[in-house]
Amino acid sequence: MKTYNEIIKPERVIIMFDMRVIGRKISELRRKKNMTQLELADLLGISYQAVSNWERGDSMPDISKLSELSKIFEITIDELLGNTKETKAVQEIIETNKIKLSEHDSETIEAIMPMVKPTQLDESMKDEKNISMEMLLALAPFLDEDKIDEIALEAFHSGATEHLLGLAPFMSSEVLSKLVVKALDSNDLMDRSWYSGLIPFLDEEAVDSLGIKMYKKFGSAELHGLAPFMSEEALSKLTMDAIENNQEIDQELIKTLVPFLDEEAVDALGIKMYKKFGSAELHGLAPFMSEEALSKLAMDAIENNQVIDQELIKTLLPFLDEDVIDLLAIRLYKSSGVEQVIEFAPFMSEEAIEKIVDEEITSGNYQKIMGLLPFIGDGLSESILKSIRKSFKKD
Repeated sequence: MKTYNEIIKPERVIIMFDMRVIGRKISELRRKKNMTQLELADLLGISYQAVSNWERGDSMPDISKLSELSKIFEITIDELLGNTKETKAVQEIIETNKIKLSEHDSETIEAIMPMVKPTQLDESMKDEKNISMEMLLALAPFLDEDKIDEIALEAFHSGATEHLLGLAPFMSSEVLSKLVVKALDSNDLMDRSWYSGLIPFLDEEAVDSLGIKMYKKFGSAELHGLAPFMSEEALSKLTMDAIENNQEIDQELIKTLVPFLDEEAVDALGIKMYKKFGSAELHGLAPFMSEEALSKLAMDAIENNQVIDQELIKTLLPFLDEDVIDLLAIRLYKSSGVEQVIEFAPFMSEEAIEKIVDEEITSGNYQKIMGLLPFIGDGLSESILKSIRKSFKKD
């Protein structure tokens, strides 16, 4: 069975009528009658702006006005719109105030529906007992939500659950979600293409149920497309379950998941990835981890003498606690010199900065410490001041 997207594809949306051609026709006929736009508007009981929009091809007269226009211009509807099957359908509505849906193809109905009033569509639906799903999908954008829900329920209970995909954009989230949960409970419709098309139209509870079902059947990889729509609680529980059961979690999947997880789950992911790949894996996780967990991992890397890339360190700085930053800074200072520590200064303790400054001045390198001085606080320590004075006296 075709889905809504297969039947009514965006790339081949049917153009109802060429509004510019009809607009030019109305303009020509009005001029032949030597009428102004305002005079024509008065005869039709509308604003002259509406007539102007028609003539520019920006909009179309509704069906009731087509009949009036044909009388004013003394022409047939066919002459106004062109002799097409869509024109014949329009003529039928003008004459009977409804249309026999079964006597027209879905493309014709789709083409004229923007001109049909809701009451006319309601009357037309009353006379039809067995409307094809293809026709219903063409009508769906013009039916009210309750009617779509009713059609969907009938399709579901008759076993035609695949039609939910086509009707989903027009159904109420409540009814669609209930039907999806029922389908999941009956182990029906586990095809990925089916559920992926429904996700944006479901409520959070239904997406959570879907996520749990798909996770149990296919594993953590299935959370990729569901993550943005699941509740933080449900997604975090599944992620924690995957970690506790030592499931392989793809690094690209982790990048997708972390913005939607609670801090505890991100911390657990961070620990897992750190143990497997080392400190480099903390780069993308840092903004979402707790300061405590991230700082512990950074401390572990320091204590185990792991080589930590300087770009990674810069990424981590805003998310680490001060003690860890001090240790990282001192380690970098000892290996690379004071110049490399300047970027750490805004995140370091004054005590650690003073220690580095003292060492540099003691070594006679007082000029190198100028970039650190603004972060020492309201005033320099007495020992630093004495050292700087001594250095100036020597010079």
